[in-house]
Amino acid sequence: MKIPSNFNPEMYLQLNPDLVAARVDPFQHYIDFGAKEGRLYDSPQVIECRKINTKLETILVVSHEASLTGAPILTHNIVKKLSETYNVILLLLGGGVLIPNFIQCNVCHIECINQRVSSSEVIETVVRNIVNKFEIKFAILNSIECSSVVEFLAKKFIAVITLVHEFSSYTRPLDNLGRVLFWSTELVFSSKLIYENACLDFPDLVNRNTHILPQGKCNLPKSTNGSSFGESSAENFNSIFNTVNTITKKKIVLGVGSVHMRKGVDHFIECANLISSHPRFNQWRFIWIGKGYDPELDGNYSIFLKDQIQRSGLVDRLTILGETGEIMKAYQQSEILVIPSRLDPMPNVSLDAISLGMPLVCYDKTTGLADILKSEGLGEHCVADYMNTHSMAEKIINIIDNEEIRDKISTKFLEINKKYFNFDMYISKVIEIANTAALKAKQNESDCQTILTSELFEPNLGAFAHLQNSTIDDQVVSYVNSWSIGLGPPRKGLRGFHPGIYSENIDLNSQGINPLAHYIISGMPKGPWNYRVISSVDRVDDLNLPLDNSIALHVHVFYIDLFPEIIERILENKIRPDLFITVTNSLNKTTVEYLLKNYEGNIISIEIITNLGRNIKPFIDTYKYNIKDKYKYVGHLHTKKSSYECPIMGKTWANSIFNNLLGSPSNPMLDLILGSMEEEDCNIGIVIPEDPNIIGWDGNLEVAQKLIDKLHPKNKLPDSFLFPIGAMFIARSDAINFIENLNLTESDYPKEPVPRDGTILHAIERLIGFPKAPFQVTAAYLEGTKR
Repeated sequence: MKIPSNFNPEMYLQLNPDLVAARVDPFQHYIDFGAKEGRLYDSPQVIECRKINTKLETILVVSHEASLTGAPILTHNIVKKLSETYNVILLLLGGGVLIPNFIQCNVCHIECINQRVSSSEVIETVVRNIVNKFEIKFAILNSIECSSVVEFLAKKFIAVITLVHEFSSYTRPLDNLGRVLFWSTELVFSSKLIYENACLDFPDLVNRNTHILPQGKCNLPKSTNGSSFGESSAENFNSIFNTVNTITKKKIVLGVGSVHMRKGVDHFIECANLISSHPRFNQWRFIWIGKGYDPELDGNYSIFLKDQIQRSGLVDRLTILGETGEIMKAYQQSEILVIPSRLDPMPNVSLDAISLGMPLVCYDKTTGLADILKSEGLGEHCVADYMNTHSMAEKIINIIDNEEIRDKISTKFLEINKKYFNFDMYISKVIEIANTAALKAKQNESDCQTILTSELFEPNLGAFAHLQNSTIDDQVVSYVNSWSIGLGPPRKGLRGFHPGIYSENIDLNSQGINPLAHYIISGMPKGPWNYRVISSVDRVDDLNLPLDNSIALHVHVFYIDLFPEIIERILENKIRPDLFITVTNSLNKTTVEYLLKNYEGNIISIEIITNLGRNIKPFIDTYKYNIKDKYKYVGHLHTKKSSYECPIMGKTWANSIFNNLLGSPSNPMLDLILGSMEEEDCNIGIVIPEDPNIIGWDGNLEVAQKLIDKLHPKNKLPDSFLFPIGAMFIARSDAINFIENLNLTESDYPKEPVPRDGTILHAIERLIGFPKAPFQVTAAYLEGTKR
């Protein structure tokens, strides 16, 4: 291994701090490991293009590289336009042929990491230098590939506008998209299709503000020496097109894009085969232009394309050329553009064709362009059935065979270009979004300072699980950001305070102020957003406990392995409630009987039932027929094991609920709860576990409203409220008697597999948080409980 001539050992250690502690020799480490790992060994290339104009605001634009491909070409067009009115600082996370073009765009400062890196330390070092040197108003990140910088910028309260062009389906690792969705101040998707695809992997995305904005037609940069970019020389390119089109008078079907499976070159070949099989069309020729075709060296895709061409008998009819700067000539000499991509957000070549009025065909459900074409009445002619080469070939034939259709498409394309793909209009909208984002970032900074200064923030109730051991600053920034964008779900941050109820009552939704920060600034006023919290620091000895036979506890046992934990926690208390157990099979019943053989209280019933309605129906039936008129207090627990298809999260959740409602050694929470409810003139109606998450109706409002209308017609449900997340609680029996009046039958309950959301079970879980007046909801909290 040869050491690069510009290898800087001191910079190598600075950019790779993990090596400093290891005390390795930088030269030897680079030879043995660094080169293979792609570690940086020299400082980023810094290019000062022009002085900062103090009369202009300064912005940062980030591109993942400077290659002659879609996103960097868009970046080039963006910075060229924005340099007219801003000081533009450009950060390139990788090199490429467009660096000279960026220099000519009148940007002020370019910083280029010539080797693509994933080291967060390196990225943070580079970005910190930029942020410290320049006063950045906002940053535009062009593509998810720039995700490595988004969190650092957001934590510095610099507004981040991320332009999302990629499909979630092929974004890997998926965490990159998740990072962008959480930390970006504003998100701009280039099509509705891309947004909807992201929602499949990140359902909470529907809760945050997003923008859908087609990117506008980009101009292809020319080489700074005056020639065109590209592998194919102009002579070779013109020779091929002249031979095909001028001499033989054969019609050309064109495909453009990198030779990659995502671009569907194999489908282009299949369409060529289908069309050429008709004698009337055997004079047509097919040309694909794009880099990456190398059947001698590429054994992953190119070699199979070459074989496909040969076996289809298309050697003399289909040609694959390298990328070229003569693409406009290719458009002019071709009859139609074919876009057979499997997934392609908004291909630049399609915008080129539309601006020229050149007919094209694409697949449905594979590109945002398809939705636009269908909405403009061109679906019949230009949008083929999803991944159906027969449908695509048929539409290609119909267009070339029918001059009237071609004229219609050409005229409509020019209208579409003006309506959707005006680049100046695109940039104006992005800047409008960015200016609003800058105000939001400043507000977030102010809110974080307010919360930190107050010292009221409780990490167990405000910090996300993965941040429990991080700094308080990071915890508060994430907390405020989550509320700002509506993703998370947002957390409470302070016991006995519901930020959602506060925001709804104070009407903060339109002001962009964090509800906890506003609550603190306003002097922490009392209102419906406050609720009592029964904490484990309270003294049980000062309370009178109710009689055991006044308390019924229903436990639905589906996962038998969790039942011993419930019993152990009950036994940490003095109270021995009467037990009503429901199980789903005889083996579980036998196990429950064995586990309860030494229970000192009354075991009223151990009943085998079906799992219809999961834990909700068994509780309602037990309450209705055995508890309602016989017991003053009633509790409901069940063996919760999974949550959102994540067993670890489910176990943590269940442990938190059992901690809060039953307690742990030296913390008899069940005694404390029931003793508090037994207080004279107490209005506690239901006690729920103090949960850090703010969860609302999700997809359950319509179902819940129908249930409430049975009891209280036209009683509109609030947007924010408290309820026992997980449907476990301790209550006064007469505070929840509304559940009996719902008069549910077996047909009302969903059968397995129960959907993740939107069922009567999820609606009832939430309605339990609305106890009969004058009773109120109270939370129980075992100090130190994390979730």
